Amino acid sequence: MKTIQPPGSKSGSLLIVIMIALMGAVFLGGAILSMATSARYQRVHYGTASRAYYLAESGGAYARAIRKENPGVLPSGTFTLKNGDQFIVHTVSHNDQIVVQSIGIANPGSHIEARRRLYFELTDHTETDVLPVGFDFDEDGEFDDKYWSADGVVPTIRTTGPSGHEPALDLKGTTGHISLKWQEHPELSLDTVWAYNGGLLSYDVQVKISPFERGVGFSEHYMLGISFRLQHDINNSYGMSFFQSHSGTPPGRTPAWVTALPPAFQELRGTNVYVVLWHRDGPVNSLQLINHRMLTPDDSVWAWHTQGNMVYPSFKDYSTLLLELKEQYRNGSDERENHIAAYLQSTDVYPRWASREDMVWQDDTDVFPGPLVWHNGVVTNVDSRLTSDNFNIILPPEIGVHVYYDQEGANKKFFDDFAIRVEGYAAATGTTQIQY
Repeated sequence: MKTIQPPGSKSGSLLIVIMIALMGAVFLGGAILSMATSARYQRVHYGTASRAYYLAESGGAYARAIRKENPGVLPSGTFTLKNGDQFIVHTVSHNDQIVVQSIGIANPGSHIEARRRLYFELTDHTETDVLPVGFDFDEDGEFDDKYWSADGVVPTIRTTGPSGHEPALDLKGTTGHISLKWQEHPELSLDTVWAYNGGLLSYDVQVKISPFERGVGFSEHYMLGISFRLQHDINNSYGMSFFQSHSGTPPGRTPAWVTALPPAFQELRGTNVYVVLWHRDGPVNSLQLINHRMLTPDDSVWAWHTQGNMVYPSFKDYSTLLLELKEQYRNGSDERENHIAAYLQSTDVYPRWASREDMVWQDDTDVFPGPLVWHNGVVTNVDSRLTSDNFNIILPPEIGVHVYYDQEGANKKFFDDFAIRVEGYAAATGTTQIQY
């Protein structure tokens, strides 16, 4: 006998199937959404946790930098960055060791706050190291081009009358520089110094300079000195120089670089000799005068020079220019600044070296009684336009010697007794890290 199904029974079954399918889709979508949300949250959490870790590292670097300048200080406190992130530093002395606890906090006070805590055991290194580099460090009578790159000048070690009949570096050319190729020499390793000192790079550089101010037609315009924070492009650096530019020379004897100098330098032109501190971020007309000091008899490197019926000031041949550069973090932040000072001395007190054992630094107050006082009363100039930030990535030349002169001819301008000293040339030991 044939069974008759009630009307609508097929459509009811179909509806049940559809509802089951929809419920499965909802559950599947929810699971997918949950997985996606979880993955996104994990990525955010990982990024925030990594930021907290590096904030804790910054706290340790800050503590090292503070103790480098003030070994008796035990840095402590909470420091907030511009974006609101923080690091908390607490330093104690325990069993003749310095222990730093640094907590990095990313997104403090929010629902995605992350913290990392690191411990550092520090060993202080106050000793200094003179780097094994010079213009003719091996004393073979040849310029050490394995340590130096030349741009715009031809470097030669010469022994002539203008050099005092002693070996000295002549840089033939009107504008240019030589820069240190430290990257190719592990014994110079400025990046190691930078890393060991909490990402800060401080050093002293000295050199003796003679523009040979004799006669008309040369040495009427010169700016000779030390380049520092020197980037791969010569148009980006600081400079500290001896400077003179006669204002009465005819156009044919006024070099193009003098004409291009900005007004602050033009105002210094005349017969006086200056020490100038400057920053450059482009062509010569971009030179920015940071500070200056007119030399006087009180500076010891200054003397009267007679030429014909004229008597005018000049500085004594092979007087020493010594740069002191200290890099620090600003007020507990992660922003860096350069503290720049200068020292001067003439060969009357600090003669040219018979050997490198004759080298002294500003610590010897019999040779360097005190730093130069600039025209505005400042002793230490603070500037942050060029710092060592990302030094281990950029690997710039950093240090060099520059020439601005009025004649191409050789045997007229000389450099001698070049040396670099860095501080704390060793790593902290016994570092431990605990993370949570």
